[in-house]
Amino acid sequence: MSEFWVVGGVHMDTMDTNFDEMVEDGTEERYGPFWSYRDAEREWQRLSWNQIDDGRVYYHIVEEATFH
Repeated sequence: MSEFWVVGGVHMDTMDTNFDEMVEDGTEERYGPFWSYRDAEREWQRLSWNQIDDGRVYYHIVEEATFH
């Protein structure tokens, strides 16, 4: 069984597109858990489209195994 999380937020304003470093005072945002990839994908789309004009915002989906 797996849980899915949408993780990301505002990253440093650099020319590097690896999105490795969050803004200085920012913390990584986590949304979830979602019980299906499709549900997490819907949240990822909603978050991403809300910030479409800010090239520093990046979200991705993370899968975590659960042991119930």
